[in-house]
Amino acid sequence: MATLKFIEYTDTLGKKVKIPYRVKYLALKEWQKETGKTLANLDEIDSNLEILEPLFWHSVVSGYKIQGKENPYKRADIEEIIDECYLEFVKGVPSFFQ
Repeated sequence: MATLKFIEYTDTLGKKVKIPYRVKYLALKEWQKETGKTLANLDEIDSNLEILEPLFWHSVVSGYKIQGKENPYKRADIEEIIDECYLEFVKGVPSFFQ
């Protein structure tokens, strides 16, 4: 079972960075609060972008928090990041539940 994963992202300056993410209680709680969805809806993350983006955001926030680091990204940055990392994130989510 994964506790923390990283997505490699090339930022706007061309620098490769590893962004931590964690799909655990904290991220799921905030995701549910924002979207009104339940855990049963997680099966839709590869087809419903309205629930994917908030899950990614809250997972990144959780990833930085568990490391004791400040999240350098703003919510507005997430769309650009997930555009590059979409499939990697979707494939990584199930590892948090195994």
